[in-house]
Amino acid sequence: MRKLFATTVPKSMKNRILLFCMIVVALPGIAFSAPITLKSSTMPTQFVEPLKWVSLTFDKAIEVCNNPQAYVRCNGDIITKTISIDASNNDSEGTLLLNFETQNLPKGKKYELVVPANTFIYDTSQTNDEISVPFEIPESLGDIAGISVENGKVACTEMISCYWKHEIQPVGSPQWILYRDDVPVRTYPVVVSNDWDLGEAYASFEEKIKFEKGVRYKLVLPAGAVSAERNDITNNEVSIPFIGTYEEEIEPLTYSWCSLFEEHPSDAIGKVLFYYDMPIMLAESHSKIQLVRLTDNEVCKEVVPNLYEDNGKWILVADFGNYPLLPETGYSIVIPEGTIVTKCGDVIVNVRNVMPLTNENTGVSLFQNNGAFIIGDSCLEMNNLPNGTEWRILSTNGDVVKSGVSNDERVTVQIQQKGVYILSINGKSHKFVIR
Repeated sequence: MRKLFATTVPKSMKNRILLFCMIVVALPGIAFSAPITLKSSTMPTQFVEPLKWVSLTFDKAIEVCNNPQAYVRCNGDIITKTISIDASNNDSEGTLLLNFETQNLPKGKKYELVVPANTFIYDTSQTNDEISVPFEIPESLGDIAGISVENGKVACTEMISCYWKHEIQPVGSPQWILYRDDVPVRTYPVVVSNDWDLGEAYASFEEKIKFEKGVRYKLVLPAGAVSAERNDITNNEVSIPFIGTYEEEIEPLTYSWCSLFEEHPSDAIGKVLFYYDMPIMLAESHSKIQLVRLTDNEVCKEVVPNLYEDNGKWILVADFGNYPLLPETGYSIVIPEGTIVTKCGDVIVNVRNVMPLTNENTGVSLFQNNGAFIIGDSCLEMNNLPNGTEWRILSTNGDVVKSGVSNDERVTVQIQQKGVYILSINGKSHKFVIR
Protein backbone atom coordinates (compact mmCIF):
# COMPACT_ATOMS: atom_id res chain seq x y z
CA MET A 1 0.00 0.00 0.00
CA ARG A 2 0.95 3.54 -0.72
CA LYS A 3 1.66 5.47 2.53
CA LEU A 4 0.03 8.84 2.99
CA PHE A 5 2.01 11.56 4.72
CA ALA A 6 0.14 13.93 7.11
CA THR A 7 1.37 17.36 8.32
CA THR A 8 1.05 17.89 12.03
CA VAL A 9 0.30 21.49 13.24
CA PRO A 10 1.51 22.35 16.72
CA LYS A 11 -1.24 23.08 19.23
CA SER A 12 -0.08 26.64 19.90
CA MET A 13 -0.27 27.48 16.18
CA LYS A 14 -3.80 26.07 16.02
CA ASN A 15 -4.88 28.41 18.77
CA ARG A 16 -3.52 31.42 16.88
CA ILE A 17 -5.31 30.46 13.68
CA LEU A 18 -8.56 29.91 15.53
CA LEU A 19 -8.32 33.35 17.18
CA PHE A 20 -7.65 35.01 13.83
CA CYS A 21 -10.67 33.33 12.27
CA MET A 22 -12.88 34.47 15.13
CA ILE A 23 -11.73 38.10 14.67
CA VAL A 24 -12.39 38.00 10.91
CA VAL A 25 -15.89 36.62 11.48
CA ALA A 26 -16.62 39.31 14.08
CA LEU A 27 -15.31 42.31 12.04
CA PRO A 28 -18.65 43.30 10.48
CA GLY A 29 -20.13 43.78 13.93
CA ILE A 30 -17.37 46.02 15.34
CA ALA A 31 -18.05 49.88 15.30
CA PHE A 32 -14.81 51.91 15.17
CA SER A 33 -15.09 55.43 16.69
CA ALA A 34 -15.00 58.21 14.06
CA PRO A 35 -12.72 61.20 14.78
CA ILE A 36 -14.30 64.35 16.22
CA THR A 37 -14.60 67.40 13.93
CA LEU A 38 -14.36 71.08 14.82
CA LYS A 39 -17.46 72.64 13.17
CA SER A 40 -17.08 76.30 14.12
CA SER A 41 -15.11 78.74 16.21
CA THR A 42 -15.79 82.26 17.49
CA MET A 43 -12.11 83.09 16.93
CA PRO A 44 -11.91 84.91 13.53
CA THR A 45 -8.80 84.99 11.40
CA GLN A 46 -8.49 88.73 12.08
CA PHE A 47 -9.18 89.26 15.78
CA VAL A 48 -9.81 92.90 16.81
CA GLU A 49 -11.37 92.52 20.24
CA PRO A 50 -10.03 92.05 23.77
CA LEU A 51 -9.43 88.37 24.51
CA LYS A 52 -12.18 87.31 26.94
CA TRP A 53 -13.52 83.95 25.82
CA VAL A 54 -13.59 81.69 22.78
CA SER A 55 -16.07 78.93 22.02
CA LEU A 56 -15.36 75.89 19.84
CA THR A 57 -18.24 73.74 18.58
CA PHE A 58 -17.74 70.04 17.64
CA ASP A 59 -19.92 67.48 15.87
CA LYS A 60 -20.14 65.25 18.96
CA ALA A 61 -21.15 65.67 22.56
CA ILE A 62 -18.14 66.27 24.81
CA GLU A 63 -17.18 66.18 28.46
CA VAL A 64 -14.30 68.14 29.97
CA CYS A 65 -11.50 66.16 31.61
CA ASN A 66 -10.24 67.00 35.09
CA ASN A 67 -8.38 70.33 35.45
CA PRO A 68 -8.04 71.12 31.74
CA GLN A 69 -6.19 74.21 30.49
CA ALA A 70 -5.82 75.75 27.02
CA TYR A 71 -3.50 78.56 25.99
CA VAL A 72 -2.49 81.11 23.36
CA ARG A 73 0.89 80.68 21.71
CA CYS A 74 2.99 83.19 19.73
CA ASN A 75 6.22 82.20 17.98
CA GLY A 76 6.32 79.04 20.08
CA ASP A 77 5.92 80.85 23.40
CA ILE A 78 2.83 80.57 25.59
CA ILE A 79 1.41 84.08 26.04
CA THR A 80 -1.62 83.42 28.23
CA LYS A 81 -3.65 80.49 29.59
CA THR A 82 -7.32 79.89 30.29
CA ILE A 83 -8.70 80.52 33.75
CA SER A 84 -11.46 77.94 33.20
CA ILE A 85 -12.95 75.63 30.55
CA ASP A 86 -16.61 74.64 30.37
CA ALA A 87 -18.54 72.29 28.09
CA SER A 88 -22.17 72.18 26.98
CA ASN A 89 -24.04 69.84 24.64
CA ASN A 90 -27.05 70.22 22.37
CA ASP A 91 -28.45 68.03 19.59
CA SER A 92 -25.39 65.77 19.55
CA GLU A 93 -23.08 68.79 19.30
CA GLY A 94 -20.62 69.82 21.94
CA THR A 95 -19.32 73.31 22.69
CA LEU A 96 -16.10 74.01 24.53
CA LEU A 97 -15.99 77.43 26.20
CA LEU A 98 -12.48 78.74 26.90
CA ASN A 99 -12.43 81.57 29.45
CA PHE A 100 -9.48 83.97 29.72
CA GLU A 101 -8.67 86.88 31.94
CA THR A 102 -9.71 89.91 29.83
CA GLN A 103 -6.67 91.35 28.04
CA ASN A 104 -5.46 92.99 24.83
CA LEU A 105 -2.84 90.90 23.11
CA PRO A 106 -0.13 92.90 21.28
CA LYS A 107 -1.10 94.10 17.78
CA GLY A 108 0.60 93.12 14.54
CA LYS A 109 1.39 89.53 15.51
CA LYS A 110 0.23 86.02 14.59
CA TYR A 111 -1.03 83.63 17.25
CA GLU A 112 -2.38 80.12 17.83
CA LEU A 113 -5.19 79.17 20.14
CA VAL A 114 -4.21 75.72 21.41
CA VAL A 115 -6.42 73.10 23.09
CA PRO A 116 -4.00 70.39 24.28
CA ALA A 117 -4.63 66.69 23.72
CA ASN A 118 -6.78 64.93 26.33
CA THR A 119 -8.65 68.13 27.28
CA PHE A 120 -12.10 66.61 26.70
CA ILE A 121 -13.77 63.20 26.16
CA TYR A 122 -16.17 62.14 23.41
CA ASP A 123 -17.80 58.84 22.49
CA THR A 124 -17.61 57.78 26.16
CA SER A 125 -13.90 57.07 26.23
CA GLN A 126 -12.15 58.85 23.37
CA THR A 127 -10.08 61.99 24.04
CA ASN A 128 -9.13 64.78 21.67
CA ASP A 129 -5.89 65.28 19.85
CA GLU A 130 -4.25 68.73 20.09
CA ILE A 131 -6.36 71.40 18.39
CA SER A 132 -4.76 74.59 17.00
CA VAL A 133 -6.72 77.62 15.73
CA PRO A 134 -4.50 80.28 14.06
CA PHE A 135 -5.41 83.98 14.23
CA GLU A 136 -3.84 87.40 13.81
CA ILE A 137 -4.27 90.74 15.61
CA PRO A 138 -3.86 93.44 12.92
CA GLU A 139 -2.41 96.92 13.34
CA SER A 140 -5.63 98.54 12.05
CA LEU A 141 -9.14 97.73 10.83
CA GLY A 142 -7.62 97.24 7.39
CA ASP A 143 -9.30 97.81 4.05
CA ILE A 144 -13.02 98.50 3.92
CA ALA A 145 -15.20 95.66 2.70
CA GLY A 146 -17.53 97.81 0.59
CA ILE A 147 -19.15 101.20 -0.11
CA SER A 148 -22.66 102.36 -0.96
CA VAL A 149 -21.58 104.23 -4.13
CA GLU A 150 -22.23 102.19 -7.28
CA ASN A 151 -19.94 102.46 -10.32
CA GLY A 152 -18.31 105.62 -8.96
CA LYS A 153 -21.32 107.82 -9.84
CA VAL A 154 -23.89 109.69 -7.76
CA ALA A 155 -26.76 111.87 -9.00
CA CYS A 156 -28.82 112.44 -5.87
CA THR A 157 -28.67 110.74 -2.46
CA GLU A 158 -29.23 111.31 1.24
CA MET A 159 -26.34 109.20 2.52
CA ILE A 160 -23.03 107.59 1.56
CA SER A 161 -21.33 104.88 3.63
CA CYS A 162 -18.60 102.27 3.89
CA TYR A 163 -18.31 99.16 6.03
CA TRP A 164 -15.82 96.72 7.52
CA LYS A 165 -16.19 93.06 8.47
CA HIS A 166 -15.80 94.10 12.09
CA GLU A 167 -18.13 95.87 14.45
CA ILE A 168 -16.97 99.44 15.07
CA GLN A 169 -17.48 102.44 17.33
CA PRO A 170 -16.75 106.19 16.84
CA VAL A 171 -13.59 107.68 18.33
CA GLY A 172 -14.63 110.99 19.88
CA SER A 173 -16.80 113.06 17.49
CA PRO A 174 -15.39 112.21 14.05
CA GLN A 175 -16.49 113.88 10.81
CA TRP A 176 -16.54 112.99 7.14
CA ILE A 177 -15.04 115.61 4.81
CA LEU A 178 -16.67 116.18 1.41
CA TYR A 179 -14.40 117.49 -1.36
CA ARG A 180 -15.51 119.11 -4.60
CA ASP A 181 -12.73 119.17 -7.20
CA ASP A 182 -10.21 118.55 -4.39
CA VAL A 183 -11.49 121.53 -2.37
CA PRO A 184 -13.05 120.65 1.03
CA VAL A 185 -16.57 122.07 0.99
CA ARG A 186 -18.64 120.36 3.69
CA THR A 187 -18.32 118.19 6.80
CA TYR A 188 -20.78 115.63 8.18
CA PRO A 189 -20.82 113.74 11.50
CA VAL A 190 -19.82 110.07 11.32
CA VAL A 191 -22.79 107.86 12.16
CA VAL A 192 -22.01 104.25 13.14
CA SER A 193 -24.21 101.16 13.03
CA ASN A 194 -23.39 97.49 13.57
CA ASP A 195 -24.81 94.18 12.47
CA TRP A 196 -23.52 90.65 12.94
CA ASP A 197 -19.74 91.01 12.44
CA LEU A 198 -20.27 94.10 10.24
CA GLY A 199 -19.64 97.75 11.11
CA GLU A 200 -20.88 100.64 8.94
CA ALA A 201 -19.80 104.30 9.03
CA TYR A 202 -21.96 106.65 7.02
CA ALA A 203 -22.43 110.34 6.25
CA SER A 204 -26.08 111.35 6.56
CA PHE A 205 -26.98 114.43 4.52
CA GLU A 206 -30.39 114.57 6.29
CA GLU A 207 -32.03 115.26 2.92
CA LYS A 208 -31.44 114.25 -0.67
CA ILE A 209 -28.78 116.46 -2.21
CA LYS A 210 -27.80 116.79 -5.86
CA PHE A 211 -24.28 116.34 -7.21
CA GLU A 212 -23.56 118.38 -10.33
CA LYS A 213 -23.02 116.46 -13.53
CA GLY A 214 -19.36 116.00 -14.45
CA VAL A 215 -18.00 117.40 -11.17
CA ARG A 216 -15.48 115.27 -9.24
CA TYR A 217 -16.26 114.65 -5.58
CA LYS A 218 -14.78 112.53 -2.83
CA LEU A 219 -15.90 111.76 0.69
CA VAL A 220 -13.01 111.21 3.11
CA LEU A 221 -13.06 109.54 6.52
CA PRO A 222 -9.85 110.52 8.34
CA ALA A 223 -7.66 107.84 9.89
CA GLY A 224 -8.52 107.08 13.50
CA ALA A 225 -12.18 108.14 13.18
CA VAL A 226 -13.60 104.76 14.22
CA SER A 227 -12.25 101.77 16.10
CA ALA A 228 -12.99 98.16 16.90
CA GLU A 229 -14.05 97.16 20.43
CA ARG A 230 -10.34 97.55 21.09
CA ASN A 231 -10.01 101.33 20.77
CA ASP A 232 -6.36 101.03 19.78
CA ILE A 233 -7.31 99.28 16.52
CA THR A 234 -8.65 102.07 14.29
CA ASN A 235 -9.37 102.71 10.62
CA ASN A 236 -6.94 103.81 7.96
CA GLU A 237 -8.05 106.86 5.93
CA VAL A 238 -10.99 106.03 3.69
CA SER A 239 -11.56 107.92 0.43
CA ILE A 240 -14.74 107.40 -1.62
CA PRO A 241 -14.35 109.19 -4.99
CA PHE A 242 -17.28 109.66 -7.35
CA ILE A 243 -18.53 111.73 -10.27
CA GLY A 244 -21.71 113.80 -10.04
CA THR A 245 -24.37 112.82 -12.59
CA TYR A 246 -27.34 115.07 -11.78
CA GLU A 247 -28.75 116.04 -15.18
CA GLU A 248 -30.73 119.22 -14.50
CA GLU A 249 -29.11 122.64 -14.12
CA ILE A 250 -28.32 123.70 -10.55
CA GLU A 251 -28.76 127.41 -9.76
CA PRO A 252 -25.31 128.94 -9.18
CA LEU A 253 -24.28 130.52 -5.91
CA THR A 254 -23.79 134.28 -6.17
CA TYR A 255 -24.26 137.38 -4.01
CA SER A 256 -27.40 139.49 -4.19
CA TRP A 257 -25.89 142.78 -3.09
CA CYS A 258 -22.47 144.39 -2.62
CA SER A 259 -21.43 147.44 -0.61
CA LEU A 260 -19.64 148.75 -3.72
CA PHE A 261 -23.07 149.45 -5.24
CA GLU A 262 -23.33 152.41 -2.89
CA GLU A 263 -19.75 153.11 -1.82
CA HIS A 264 -17.40 154.30 -4.55
CA PRO A 265 -13.74 154.23 -3.43
CA SER A 266 -11.43 156.63 -5.21
CA ASP A 267 -7.97 156.66 -3.64
CA ALA A 268 -8.10 153.65 -1.23
CA ILE A 269 -10.23 150.60 -0.54
CA GLY A 270 -11.21 149.29 2.89
CA LYS A 271 -13.98 146.85 3.72
CA VAL A 272 -16.10 145.30 0.95
CA LEU A 273 -19.29 143.43 1.92
CA PHE A 274 -21.04 140.80 -0.20
CA TYR A 275 -24.60 139.80 0.79
CA TYR A 276 -26.09 136.33 0.20
CA ASP A 277 -29.71 135.25 0.56
CA MET A 278 -28.94 131.68 1.67
CA PRO A 279 -26.82 130.06 4.39
CA ILE A 280 -23.19 129.83 3.24
CA MET A 281 -19.82 129.04 4.75
CA LEU A 282 -16.19 129.40 3.73
CA ALA A 283 -15.11 126.37 1.74
CA GLU A 284 -11.63 126.55 3.25
CA SER A 285 -10.29 128.32 6.33
CA HIS A 286 -7.60 129.96 4.18
CA SER A 287 -9.92 131.12 1.37
CA LYS A 288 -8.82 134.43 -0.14
CA ILE A 289 -10.53 137.39 -1.83
CA GLN A 290 -8.33 139.34 -4.23
CA LEU A 291 -7.83 142.93 -5.33
CA VAL A 292 -6.72 142.75 -8.98
CA ARG A 293 -5.22 145.55 -11.12
CA LEU A 294 -6.90 145.46 -14.53
CA THR A 295 -4.01 146.88 -16.57
CA ASP A 296 -1.78 143.84 -16.04
CA ASN A 297 -4.16 141.44 -14.19
CA GLU A 298 -1.82 141.59 -11.20
CA VAL A 299 -3.10 140.51 -7.77
CA CYS A 300 -2.30 143.52 -5.61
CA LYS A 301 -3.62 142.18 -2.30
CA GLU A 302 -5.23 139.01 -0.95
CA VAL A 303 -7.24 138.89 2.27
CA VAL A 304 -8.94 136.13 4.23
CA PRO A 305 -12.63 137.05 4.45
CA ASN A 306 -14.87 136.91 7.49
CA LEU A 307 -18.42 135.63 7.41
CA TYR A 308 -21.37 136.38 9.64
CA GLU A 309 -25.17 136.19 9.58
CA ASP A 310 -27.42 139.18 10.17
CA ASN A 311 -31.21 139.21 9.97
CA GLY A 312 -31.50 136.43 7.41
CA LYS A 313 -28.53 137.59 5.30
CA TRP A 314 -25.10 135.96 5.17
CA ILE A 315 -22.44 138.62 4.78
CA LEU A 316 -18.95 138.00 3.42
CA VAL A 317 -16.50 140.72 4.48
CA ALA A 318 -13.15 141.40 2.80
CA ASP A 319 -11.07 144.03 4.56
CA PHE A 320 -8.32 145.40 2.30
CA GLY A 321 -7.07 147.77 5.02
CA ASN A 322 -7.41 150.99 3.01
CA TYR A 323 -5.11 149.73 0.29
CA PRO A 324 -4.13 152.68 -1.95
CA LEU A 325 -5.57 152.81 -5.47
CA LEU A 326 -3.44 154.35 -8.21
CA PRO A 327 -5.01 157.15 -10.26
CA GLU A 328 -6.23 156.37 -13.77
CA THR A 329 -5.92 152.63 -13.01
CA GLY A 330 -8.75 150.10 -13.11
CA TYR A 331 -9.26 147.50 -10.38
CA SER A 332 -11.65 144.67 -9.62
CA ILE A 333 -12.50 142.55 -6.60
CA VAL A 334 -12.29 138.82 -7.35
CA ILE A 335 -13.92 136.04 -5.35
CA PRO A 336 -12.16 132.92 -6.70
CA GLU A 337 -14.27 129.90 -7.62
CA GLY A 338 -14.94 127.62 -4.66
CA THR A 339 -14.35 130.29 -1.99
CA ILE A 340 -17.77 129.76 -0.43
CA VAL A 341 -20.22 126.86 -0.40
CA THR A 342 -23.83 126.39 0.58
CA LYS A 343 -24.11 125.43 4.23
CA CYS A 344 -26.96 122.96 3.74
CA GLY A 345 -28.88 121.29 0.96
CA ASP A 346 -27.25 120.91 -2.46
CA VAL A 347 -23.48 121.30 -2.46
CA ILE A 348 -22.98 124.46 -4.57
CA VAL A 349 -19.86 126.58 -4.68
CA ASN A 350 -19.53 130.04 -6.14
CA VAL A 351 -18.24 130.52 -9.65
CA ARG A 352 -15.45 133.07 -10.07
CA ASN A 353 -17.02 136.45 -9.29
CA VAL A 354 -15.44 139.64 -10.62
CA MET A 355 -16.68 142.99 -9.29
CA PRO A 356 -15.24 146.11 -11.00
CA LEU A 357 -14.64 148.97 -8.58
CA THR A 358 -17.11 151.82 -8.97
CA ASN A 359 -15.04 154.98 -9.43
CA GLU A 360 -14.04 157.41 -12.11
CA ASN A 361 -11.36 155.05 -13.35
CA THR A 362 -13.67 152.17 -14.28
CA GLY A 363 -16.65 153.90 -15.85
CA VAL A 364 -18.91 151.29 -14.18
CA SER A 365 -21.90 152.63 -12.27
CA LEU A 366 -24.95 151.19 -10.59
CA PHE A 367 -28.39 152.06 -11.82
CA GLN A 368 -31.83 151.55 -10.40
CA ASN A 369 -35.09 151.96 -12.28
CA ASN A 370 -35.18 155.15 -14.33
CA GLY A 371 -36.54 156.26 -17.65
CA ALA A 372 -33.84 154.60 -19.71
CA PHE A 373 -33.56 151.34 -17.78
CA ILE A 374 -36.27 149.49 -15.85
CA ILE A 375 -35.55 146.36 -13.80
CA GLY A 376 -38.61 144.14 -13.73
CA ASP A 377 -39.52 140.66 -12.58
CA SER A 378 -36.65 138.57 -14.00
CA CYS A 379 -36.10 141.05 -16.82
CA LEU A 380 -34.36 144.26 -17.86
CA GLU A 381 -36.08 146.85 -20.04
CA MET A 382 -33.98 149.28 -22.08
CA ASN A 383 -35.76 152.35 -23.52
CA ASN A 384 -34.93 155.03 -26.09
CA LEU A 385 -32.28 152.94 -27.84
CA PRO A 386 -31.28 154.21 -31.29
CA ASN A 387 -31.69 151.64 -34.05
CA GLY A 388 -28.56 149.47 -34.43
CA THR A 389 -27.31 149.97 -30.85
CA GLU A 390 -25.16 147.03 -29.70
CA TRP A 391 -25.67 145.85 -26.12
CA ARG A 392 -24.34 143.03 -23.95
CA ILE A 393 -25.30 141.70 -20.51
CA LEU A 394 -22.48 139.95 -18.64
CA SER A 395 -22.29 138.00 -15.40
CA THR A 396 -19.86 139.16 -12.73
CA ASN A 397 -17.37 136.53 -13.84
CA GLY A 398 -17.28 138.04 -17.35
CA ASP A 399 -19.48 135.55 -19.21
CA VAL A 400 -21.89 136.99 -21.79
CA VAL A 401 -25.44 136.18 -20.64
CA LYS A 402 -27.35 138.02 -23.39
CA SER A 403 -26.38 140.23 -26.33
CA GLY A 404 -27.99 141.82 -29.33
CA VAL A 405 -28.53 144.81 -31.60
CA SER A 406 -31.62 147.01 -31.11
CA ASN A 407 -34.10 147.48 -33.93
CA ASP A 408 -36.65 149.18 -31.72
CA GLU A 409 -36.54 151.92 -29.09
CA ARG A 410 -37.62 149.49 -26.41
CA VAL A 411 -35.76 146.20 -25.76
CA THR A 412 -36.84 143.74 -23.03
CA VAL A 413 -34.42 141.01 -21.98
CA GLN A 414 -35.51 138.05 -19.85
CA ILE A 415 -33.04 137.03 -17.12
CA GLN A 416 -34.18 134.03 -15.11
CA GLN A 417 -31.44 133.75 -12.49
CA LYS A 418 -31.11 136.20 -9.62
CA GLY A 419 -27.81 137.99 -9.21
CA VAL A 420 -25.61 140.90 -10.19
CA TYR A 421 -25.05 141.71 -13.87
CA ILE A 422 -23.18 144.23 -15.98
CA LEU A 423 -24.84 145.97 -18.93
CA SER A 424 -22.41 147.19 -21.59
CA ILE A 425 -23.95 149.66 -24.02
CA ASN A 426 -22.45 152.41 -26.20
CA GLY A 427 -19.03 151.80 -24.66
CA LYS A 428 -20.25 152.32 -21.08
CA SER A 429 -20.89 149.73 -18.39
CA HIS A 430 -23.58 149.72 -15.71
CA LYS A 431 -24.27 147.28 -12.90
CA PHE A 432 -27.77 146.10 -12.03
CA VAL A 433 -29.35 143.48 -9.79
CA ILE A 434 -32.06 140.95 -10.59
CA ARG A 435 -33.72 139.98 -7.30
